[in-house]
Amino acid sequence: MDAPLQLDPVKIESLRNDLQMAGWDVASLTRLLSPLALAALDREQCGPARVELREAEEPAALLTRLFLLGESVPPDRAALAFPSLTLAGATELGLLTVTQDAVRALVDLRPHASDVGHWWVASDLSEAQTGRPLQPNHVLGIGQATLSLLRMTIREPVGRALDLGTGCGIQALYLATHAQQVLATDLSARACNFASFNLALAQITNVEVRQGSLFDPVVGESFDQITSNPPFVITPTSLRSEGVMEYRDGGMQRDNLIEAVLTQAPRYLNPEGTLQMLANWEIRQGLWQTRPEQWLDQIAVPISAWVVQRDELDPAQYAEMWLRDSGGDLGGRQRWEADYQAWIADFGEAGVRAIGMGMVALQRHAQGQSRVVLEYLPEGAVPDGATVSAALRHLALPEDWESRRLVRALDVREERHYLPGTSDPEVIRLTQGGGMGAPIRVSTDVAALVGASDGELTIAQIIQALAVLGDKEAAEVRAQVAEELPRILRAGMVDFAVVSVS
Repeated sequence: MDAPLQLDPVKIESLRNDLQMAGWDVASLTRLLSPLALAALDREQCGPARVELREAEEPAALLTRLFLLGESVPPDRAALAFPSLTLAGATELGLLTVTQDAVRALVDLRPHASDVGHWWVASDLSEAQTGRPLQPNHVLGIGQATLSLLRMTIREPVGRALDLGTGCGIQALYLATHAQQVLATDLSARACNFASFNLALAQITNVEVRQGSLFDPVVGESFDQITSNPPFVITPTSLRSEGVMEYRDGGMQRDNLIEAVLTQAPRYLNPEGTLQMLANWEIRQGLWQTRPEQWLDQIAVPISAWVVQRDELDPAQYAEMWLRDSGGDLGGRQRWEADYQAWIADFGEAGVRAIGMGMVALQRHAQGQSRVVLEYLPEGAVPDGATVSAALRHLALPEDWESRRLVRALDVREERHYLPGTSDPEVIRLTQGGGMGAPIRVSTDVAALVGASDGELTIAQIIQALAVLGDKEAAEVRAQVAEELPRILRAGMVDFAVVSVS
């Protein structure tokens, strides 16, 4: 069934009123459930929460039991959670199935909170809730990949934004808070239905949902911002012929879907518009950067692009991860082993030695030369939108960089490691509480530069002072700074001071 939820504005308003009256939000979940049960739910394990809420009958607990835990609840108890909508109305919306003895949820519905909004988000029930394998048209809720993209998306005011492959619509909900107009697209009619329902439940009116493949629904249009969590999993052809999971398995061979999104997106960006997306890419012979570089080389317009590989898995690790995700173990050990071997054989025949997992941030320019940086950053936190925006600005040093002043972030600290009995450090690392959070190894001169970055002296003045103190040529120090400074700027450890205009 492609449209599981009814888009009845009157009933949706009644549902929203009931959820509010129940006080069912993220805060109430932390009150109802212990840290142990909440942590287990994050791992899609419902057991601890089911034990703790076994006898609970307040509306917020009943909603949790129905929609998060997939439990059946007696009709007279379940009715307490829907005083305005009623059980009949919830059934007509497509939320519940009601029999004489039991009420069960047909969808997952849960509260979501962030700095930009507090909503309830509906999606399909998971394997943990149903005990059954997912259907091919399964609409995923808010998973870890989704949370990563939400965190790293630039949240600056824009005119028009596009959420490509919207799924349950959570990216579109966030975009609607800082874009005047948002288009949300998905190949799946079921996903479009869930997204439309969630937007209506959140009372969001500046988002339009369109069904279609990739950029087909927006041909001839342009945007200031595009986000995409595409179906990037590289699935063997032999398994794809048996049916794919729409939310994760691309409809193209190998990693070609990522190539299609990345190479086509700049055509739909206004000048200075940005694209942010998650991606997987195959690594064959040579460096991990080879495949992303091939894609970026196809883009004919000037761009700034920051490609970050966060993880690298061998084919066996990759297959195991996605077989767990698709519930392969629910089909029995024999089926799991057959699928596992199909993945390994497919990657072996293609000469794939590893799979890279990461993200791409890209900005289109009206003119100038393209600037591209590819970095492997396995340590540290997922960058937030402000860090990504700064990284795109700092892919290369500006021509006047030496005449500028630097200001160090307040949370930057320095680590020094010495061999026993020596006075000179063998390793110096800069660390940071915010930003990327990953340690960066630097030279003694650059560590001193960062230490002196209080906005008072220009970089040229600091370089000259370091040359004198270290009895070095200024050109030597300058070259060292020019090599290391861009990465420190991208990490958000320092930034150029804002020059006041009198």
